[in-house]
Amino acid sequence: MTIKEALRKASAELKQNNIPSSDLDSEVLLEYVLKRHGFDRAKILAYPETEINVQDQNKYLELIKRRAQREPVAYITKDKEFFGISFYTDKRVLIPRPETEILVEEALKTTKKKAETQARIKIIDIGTGSGCIAVTIQKAIQEKFPQLKDKVEIHASDISLDALTVAETNLKKHGLQEKIKLHQSDLFKNIKGKFDLICANLPYLSKKDYSLVDQEIKNYEPKKSLKGGDEGVDLYLKLFDQIPDHIKKSAQLLIEIHPYQKKALVKAAKEKFKHLKDHTVEDLNHQERVLAMQFQ
Repeated sequence: MTIKEALRKASAELKQNNIPSSDLDSEVLLEYVLKRHGFDRAKILAYPETEINVQDQNKYLELIKRRAQREPVAYITKDKEFFGISFYTDKRVLIPRPETEILVEEALKTTKKKAETQARIKIIDIGTGSGCIAVTIQKAIQEKFPQLKDKVEIHASDISLDALTVAETNLKKHGLQEKIKLHQSDLFKNIKGKFDLICANLPYLSKKDYSLVDQEIKNYEPKKSLKGGDEGVDLYLKLFDQIPDHIKKSAQLLIEIHPYQKKALVKAAKEKFKHLKDHTVEDLNHQERVLAMQFQ
């Protein structure tokens, strides 16, 4: 079987099972199988008449069967790109989403601004999951803003030991074991100290939202990483209760939200904190996706 024949057969099977990204997924999974032979997607498309050995054929078609059953590509390949960085990903953690890159961008803007007036900046990523937020911030500082690397201290926490194991894998993957400190904690429960910047992408799907998500998400991604209570804001309200003992003067909180949750969350925060400043950042669909709050 040639590359061309394999792709045609795989794409047809995925289309038959209503996988919308059938062509792309076929190419990505074939790249995963053939990468040990030096094939990336560009080379796969450039040499369609290349013969695939029987062992690789069987492996590839098995992966296509898994994808046809709507198992996410990221869980099949154990890899997901986020902010241009490769992350190990498996069923113990939520698959990193493009929307979360907006939170990272805002975190970097905040860090750069604080660095203008502060000698040290302490950051924590609450509910780190795969570690993608903390790792991306640290890598961006090292590679794009090296003048900040001696000023910034990054921590990351999660209630799940399974998630922290995945996060640790990603720290090792990117050589950041000594740069990011991991904590097992229910939000701030086991965390000591105060922070200048708190980032949190906590579960924020309401019961109604969760009932409407694709079966691919329901069947494979961890429910505890998605469901945030009746209105989707339970964990953020709990976080607000714990924050006062962990924020420095003029600290900032960045959280990923569903657009309709903004009003309720801002109201709850302003009832708890005086002189709170807030703004939102839109995603590529012009939906308010990141809520930023600055404490005075």
